[in-house]
Amino acid sequence: MLQLIQLGAPLDLVDETQGFSALHWASWLGHEHVVKALLDGKHEGRGATVDLLDQIGWTALMLASRSGHEVVVRLLLSRGAKQELQDVDGYTALHWAADGDRCGVIELLCAAPGAAAVLALKTGTHFGGRTPLAWAIYRGLAACGAVLRAHDAPE
Repeated sequence: MLQLIQLGAPLDLVDETQGFSALHWASWLGHEHVVKALLDGKHEGRGATVDLLDQIGWTALMLASRSGHEVVVRLLLSRGAKQELQDVDGYTALHWAADGDRCGVIELLCAAPGAAAVLALKTGTHFGGRTPLAWAIYRGLAACGAVLRAHDAPE
């Protein structure tokens, strides 16, 4: 990966089948060092776009949150990833963390700047228009619901 970056490979290029960039894949799979290398760029001072959307609106932060990769979530947040972004169904990274029963990631996201507004965002109407807490309750994830309640998440 480092050689490709140093050779000037286009860092935001997406594959044709999944619509993911290298940052999407590395975040989903939890490859912290690859995520860092992609964000740093190391070629002409450019790095991968932290909030690049795939074809259905997923960001690297959403994928890392859903997969439970806390170190990657922390790294993406430190690089300015916006957790208020929603995919085509209205899910945020916080919804995906709740859906995946990732309480540690929920704690990280809730502690990040701007989390209060994200706690109130709802999914699309065909998913019931649920907040992250309502989604955790709907899925029967009591521990994640408790973490969200501790951060005054609205139902």
